Amino acid sequence: LYFFTLSAILGEDSKPLLRVYPIFREEECEWAIRLDICRYCIKKGERYAQKIIFYSDAPYRIHGCYTEKKGFYAHELPTQSQ
Repeated sequence: LYFFTLSAILGEDSKPLLRVYPIFREEECEWAIRLDICRYCIKKGERYAQKIIFYSDAPYRIHGCYTEKKGFYAHELPTQSQ
């Protein structure tokens, strides 16, 4: 797995982590947390990624796609991890 660190955003307890998965085929999405977003990214020729923001009460994940040219972009509002 590939990990990239982003700069901190105000209000965070620590720097967020950008996790970019080495998924290149739709059948590799079966273990992704957001299968629908993973499949969407693959169909566009992009990679599934998560931005994880660490707060003192819990981490929050934002799911989206990643490309070297565009970087990370989200497909939904943050959701709390369980």
